[in-house]
Amino acid sequence: MQSSKVVEIDGVFVGAAIRLPEGWQFVSADVRASGANGALAATFADAQMLARRAVASARRDGPISKKQQASGSFLRKLLSLESKLQETPRQPD
Repeated sequence: MQSSKVVEIDGVFVGAAIRLPEGWQFVSADVRASGANGALAATFADAQMLARRAVASARRDGPISKKQQASGSFLRKLLSLESKLQETPRQPD
């Protein structure tokens, strides 16, 4: 069974860190911490630090509306698709 720990930033639950053989993987539960989603860290403290940096970065970018929070999963899918498109060689026109 895998071990996991809650990750809170300033008393707010932002995700969890899951213990894997290669380290701690952060799983975001809050759109403000999505910048660190899936990141692998050597220690739980490092996973917390990655989440804290992602939240701080989101705070610098401004407040997040309810609509933006709801579209977080859509945005992740869109960014994933965009990165796949960038990896695909362009066909000549």
